[in-house]
Amino acid sequence: MARKQVVVCDVCEAVGKPTTRYRITREGQRFEVDLCVDHAKRIEALLSGKASARATPARFEDTFATFEEIEARKRQRQSESA
Repeated sequence: MARKQVVVCDVCEAVGKPTTRYRITREGQRFEVDLCVDHAKRIEALLSGKASARATPARFEDTFATFEEIEARKRQRQSESA
């Protein structure tokens, strides 16, 4: 009897989308995750050095920003993408 194995993205579980397996080791623990191109964008950005290693704020207070800070971030992003 023949068997076929289908690997799907661990996030969206879409059948037919190509996936890549990522192996992550943290403090001796090993994790494996299969991700499609869409869901692998953040990890690929981290691996290529194009994103900050800290994806989420470390403290609740870091989630707040003034309008001036928001506008400054927008200007910085625009200048970086130009």
